[in-house]
Amino acid sequence: MINTYDRNYWSLYFDFIDGFKRLNYAGFLLPFVFPFERLIAGNEHVKKFLNSPSSINILKNNIKDETSVQKKFDSYINALKNDLKFNHINGYVVMYDDPLRFPDRFRKNYFRPKKTLFLNESKLNKYTGNINRLIKVYKQKAILLFRSHRKHPIFGNRKFQKRFIIRIPLILGSIVAANKLLKKVPIYCIILGSTNTLATRALALAALKKGIPSICMQHGVIASELGYLPKISPTMAVYGKYESDWYERKGVSKSSIEIIGHPRFDDIILRNPITRNMFNKKLVLNPKLKTILFIIRGHHIAIPKIIIKNLLEKQHVNIIVKYKGVNKYANLLKKEFPSIICIDQAMHLYDLIHNTDAVVSYQSTIALEAMLAGKPVFIWNTKIFCTTDYYDDLGKSLQSNPLELVDMLVNYLKNDINLQEKLESARKQFITYHYHDSSITSGERLKNLVLSLTPKPKILIESNSKFFF
Repeated sequence: MINTYDRNYWSLYFDFIDGFKRLNYAGFLLPFVFPFERLIAGNEHVKKFLNSPSSINILKNNIKDETSVQKKFDSYINALKNDLKFNHINGYVVMYDDPLRFPDRFRKNYFRPKKTLFLNESKLNKYTGNINRLIKVYKQKAILLFRSHRKHPIFGNRKFQKRFIIRIPLILGSIVAANKLLKKVPIYCIILGSTNTLATRALALAALKKGIPSICMQHGVIASELGYLPKISPTMAVYGKYESDWYERKGVSKSSIEIIGHPRFDDIILRNPITRNMFNKKLVLNPKLKTILFIIRGHHIAIPKIIIKNLLEKQHVNIIVKYKGVNKYANLLKKEFPSIICIDQAMHLYDLIHNTDAVVSYQSTIALEAMLAGKPVFIWNTKIFCTTDYYDDLGKSLQSNPLELVDMLVNYLKNDINLQEKLESARKQFITYHYHDSSITSGERLKNLVLSLTPKPKILIESNSKFFF
């Protein structure tokens, strides 16, 4: 069953692609290349429209079920892709860094530097060149199309129009750069961390058109389908069976899904963390107390405040807050609770996880990483960060009531054996379904997947590095 927002979102997105299909450059539909979620972010007018059940009556497309989204995208993708493979057996493995986040250990152990091309936005943009005349042409096309839709509730919205037109240089630049890269550099395959950013989507689509294989890694837990659909790369590399089942329900072929995990998570086991003694000294912690790691995000600190306040009233503990986003909200917590320690990137995440006794978080990827490290997690349930059922089978570890979460955490810290056993059993069951069999590392799995793309690949052979930045 698809909810009102998602139904309207996808239907509106398809109306935009179909209604503006004249904005086509070299077979690339500009409204498709730029991720729609980023185009409408912060537009309250669009948000109100998407939340209204009656909006679907205005739209030409009408997404009614889970599988329809991918099927519709496949119609755009199939019109572009080349079924013949033109990858170079002795070519480069291209890795686009954002949001791939492969650890150095993986890069060194599995791919020789001279056969691997690490890309980021600035390196890719070097291929763009001067496209000023092209930009002018497509801006004028867009203006004329928007005029023809001036009575449309969204496409006639000035804020929506302005945001898209401003981004036309970036969209065209990414398309041109991706095509030039694939034309000039012999490439064996491309590994992406997502296809829901402008650069990664342009690369994935350009590779499809060229016939070059690409693999899209899962970049975080599936908290919203808007960040993980559509599937564009021929191969989707996911964490575990949960994601495989999820993509199948969305209409993605099982044969295009590979359970890999993520090489970044291999470091949970392979990387040696700092010692507890060194950890305590570095953060000036009381070694006699239990240490709790809190994960917060952005300005959403209301629930963490309730949890921290009630926890400190009931138990003497060290509290470390790791925050994502603007640090002023972490500082607000620090001002209210002077004993806590706030930290951003100053210490490796896995040093934090390994040296704490429990992790309290929203429905984050870090919660999964903590469970992979064998740590108990206590998750406050909120629809702000998660609209899927990803953590729903975690049992008591997922709590909607912050006070109940505190009580359970305190009992756990006081060595309630029955509770500890239940939470450990739930953790193990969760990992079995949500992550791959740990007998083989994710790095090894990904290497084998890359090697399987072409018979007798030679990607580990040293060669001329004239294309290497």
